[in-house]
This record gives sequence, structure tokens and C-alpha cells, in this order.
Amino acid sequence: EEAYKKAVYYFEKAALQHPEDSALYLKWGEMLLVSGKRKRELPILEQSLEKLNLALRKSQRLDEILISIADCYLTIGIQQESIDALKMSYERLLGVSQTSMENYRVWYLMGMTLI
Repeated sequence: EEAYKKAVYYFEKAALQHPEDSALYLKWGEMLLVSGKRKRELPILEQSLEKLNLALRKSQRLDEILISIADCYLTIGIQQESIDALKMSYERLLGVSQTSMENYRVWYLMGMTLI
């Protein structure tokens, strides 16, 4: 728990210094995604979506961010048994699959949404 709080603190400090850095928000969102998966806590996953969507608004690297957003929705769908979250994950991955056909995460996550 202490390490998690420190990580959030460091990301907050970085965001104050570089508020327009989309990569920062992508990595922050991914850190929250990993933590939310491990702790199985919906509020952390919701924070992950918030940071990932912020990265999406600030970036041109859409595919990488959309894949992480889909991963977060997949995790919420599994943990909360939410068909809607699984559908949101699948829809984002379907769009990305056209431009990121060689990214194994797209196909792995698409498969997971259907289980």
C-alpha cells in the first residue's frame, strides 16, 4: 500500500511539471490498471480509465492507449461480471485491430472478452 501511494505521488508531481505529456498519462493509467487488477478494486480501475482517456485526448498514439483502455474495460468486465464493460473492451479492440494487426495484445484481449 505504501509503494502504491508513493507511485501515485510521483506521477502527480510529474504531471504538475509536464501536464501535456500524453506518455505520462498513459504510463500512469497503466500503473493504475496493474494495481487495480492486483487489488481487485474498481475505484482504482476507474482512475486508470480517467488517466488513459486523458492520455487519449493529448496524444496521436491512439492505438497503444486504446489497447490499454480496452484492457481496463476487460478487467472491470471480469471483476464486476459486467457484459457492458466486456462489450466496450471488444468494440475498442475491434477498431484498433484494423491498424495494429501485428500487436499480439489486441488479439489476446479480444479473445479474453469472449470467454
